[in-house]
Amino acid sequence: MVLQIESQLNYLVDYLRRLDATGSAALDVTPAAQQRWNEEVQRRMAATVWSTGGCHSWYLDANGNNTTLWPGTTAHFRRETRTVDLAEYELVRRQAHVAPVRADA
Repeated sequence: MVLQIESQLNYLVDYLRRLDATGSAALDVTPAAQQRWNEEVQRRMAATVWSTGGCHSWYLDANGNNTTLWPGTTAHFRRETRTVDLAEYELVRRQAHVAPVRADA
């Protein structure tokens, strides 16, 4: 579990570096990238003990999808989350800073 958490934190640090490097306010995942990721996780999860017949698990949502667990090894998770792929994100530009107008000015 520690390696999973470290991988998530490493991804977050890379995300913040990309924000700084691009001068963006945020990186918003594209719907297509999110759909691809979720479909792949669910495809791989379908063959696990958590999703195959007879397992009544709190990991499964109302639609029978497991949105909690990772369907692979910790090493695979680390590889998948090593760096942020900017092609999977839309850059949200920073707003130009406008000084507030004072009422007594």
